[in-house]
Amino acid sequence: MKRAASGVAGGKRSKRARGPKRRAPRSRKAAQITGLVEALSAGFAVGDGVFLGRNIAGLIADAYKDQGRRVPPWVRQLTAYYARGRAAS
Repeated sequence: MKRAASGVAGGKRSKRARGPKRRAPRSRKAAQITGLVEALSAGFAVGDGVFLGRNIAGLIADAYKDQGRRVPPWVRQLTAYYARGRAAS
């Protein structure tokens, strides 16, 4: 009986090859937005999803600033989450 090959040829990559998994933000709102961005960018390259998320986080933060309001903690968490992705892109 032959065993299935593992590794890149078997269609699976090691965790090291994929890179470290980022933690989702604590805030429920920020976690929902990151989930939405991941769903929207599922067919794209990893860097494209990070680019999209970073721009969405920036737009939300800018909207609060333009209204003269303080940027809420969940927006800061979202911004920090995608800022950590810079090394991956």
